[in-house]
Amino acid sequence: MASVATAIGRINLVPASVRAVGTAIRAGHLRVLHWTSVQREAALIGACIAIVCLAILELGLAGYIFALVEHRPDAKRDALILVCFTLSAGLAVFSFRRWRELTREMAVRIAAEARANALASKDDLTGLANRRALLAELARAIGRGERSGCQVSLLLFDLDRFKPVNDIHGHQTGDKLLRTIASRLRENVRASEFVARLGGDEFAVIVSHGAEDALAAVNAATRLTQVLGERVRIGVLDIQVGLSSGIATFPTDASDVETLMGRADVALYRAKETGRGCCALFNAQMDAEIRERADIEAELYETIASGGIVPHYQPLIDPRSGRVVGFEALARWEHPRRGFIPPSRFIPIAEDSGLINDLSLAMLRRACRDALGWGADFMLAINISPIQLANRSLADEILTILKAEGFPTRRLEVELTESALVSEIEGARLILDRLKQSGVSICLDDFGSGYSSLRHLSKMPFDRVKLDQAFVQGLDMASDPLKVIGAIVRLCTSLGLACTGEGAETAEQVALLRAAGCTLVQGWYFGAAVTAGQALELAQKGRVQLAASHAWAAEAAADDAASGVFRLYPQSLPASGYRARS
Repeated sequence: MASVATAIGRINLVPASVRAVGTAIRAGHLRVLHWTSVQREAALIGACIAIVCLAILELGLAGYIFALVEHRPDAKRDALILVCFTLSAGLAVFSFRRWRELTREMAVRIAAEARANALASKDDLTGLANRRALLAELARAIGRGERSGCQVSLLLFDLDRFKPVNDIHGHQTGDKLLRTIASRLRENVRASEFVARLGGDEFAVIVSHGAEDALAAVNAATRLTQVLGERVRIGVLDIQVGLSSGIATFPTDASDVETLMGRADVALYRAKETGRGCCALFNAQMDAEIRERADIEAELYETIASGGIVPHYQPLIDPRSGRVVGFEALARWEHPRRGFIPPSRFIPIAEDSGLINDLSLAMLRRACRDALGWGADFMLAINISPIQLANRSLADEILTILKAEGFPTRRLEVELTESALVSEIEGARLILDRLKQSGVSICLDDFGSGYSSLRHLSKMPFDRVKLDQAFVQGLDMASDPLKVIGAIVRLCTSLGLACTGEGAETAEQVALLRAAGCTLVQGWYFGAAVTAGQALELAQKGRVQLAASHAWAAEAAADDAASGVFRLYPQSLPASGYRARS
């Protein structure tokens, strides 16, 4: 019994050694957690062998084993077999545990890759498929179309009026609107259609259809446009956005993914250019126009640098006397091969390509040189693109040119539209304040057709408001034309702002603008914008003729006579193209 107790006591020493190892691990002396799985398995097997050996030594069994090996003839062979069996069993245990560990690791890795692929193909904001997933699905759809002979149409959608929502109500509201739009798309596409968000406010739908069903894509675009055109309620806001769409079809428009995407984008651009809520199908003419646009963009940089785009000048007229008060500089491009390229064509290209600031400053520099010859009392008006307001050094760049050309700041008037204020109101305030403090006059252009915000009139440093020409040209059709325009002019006057009537094309419109209180008018009634030489002639003449063949003109003539104003007649018109139309 004593020997048994002694043996048991000795066996109890083994857990104590193991506990010592565990204590060392917990204390950080053995950083097992930093080992690889193979190192951990090897350490485990080594520890088991060490424990067995320690047990043999502690129990005094080593002598018995050696004696057994010495006295038995086959003991060495048996010992060798036992060792090999033990090692094989250990290796089998090790292999099984490694296989189980690797299987577990492989399952975890496969699940992680599946999650990563799912995340990589999903749009974070809306949960729709993203551009990567769309391109992959489009490639598969084209492959199926090649085998089956069916057609694949790609519909690109762009939200109308989304940017003002973001700018006015914040990006959080914009994100909620995008999620709502995405939800409506998901609910209204058919099972055979694939919907994705490309980014921003642009979405895409893939529609596969038979060659005989040519209107399938148009019908899908019409259906989705109607659904997405419904009002969206976000908190207390009731928001309505439209949808413009462009469509390109495989194989009639393109035979590969990249070309199909590009041509659908061209069609979308044409739809937005045509007007809100439009749908455009790609055709070869669009492709030619895009190529021409690319050519114009490539030539634009060199043309600006060489002075190929020059200012022409439209006069600003005092409607009471016909006196020429100043000129607005308008960009004109006479291309050596393409002929006259209108500003509506090359200005958007300059804005998209980042050349608009260079173009505007080059125009200002040239216009200042021309205006120095007019006389010290003539003002010069130039236009600022909304995109330029992102350039915080714009005011300094303008003032540097004025100083270099020796042009007085008091003679310059800078015009910008309300759309520029909506997108860059804080940046615009800094730029306009800097110009205003230097003596430059500030004019709000196209007032009456956009936001017409009283906040802009009262908070920004404007000196003048220019009524939009579409608003002015509608005077002839209004039942009481003076009522509305007179109210606008009185409002501006009460805020200390002068008013210019833009787009006057008839004598009646000039008279109505004058009666409403506009201090300046401009438009085709006085002629088109003219060259620098013709503008100099007009400045030297000093006045243009105002018609006197109507009752309103007779009354105006009586008023002018009473005030000592001299009125010109047709024979005094300059030979520069200015005319009076009645």
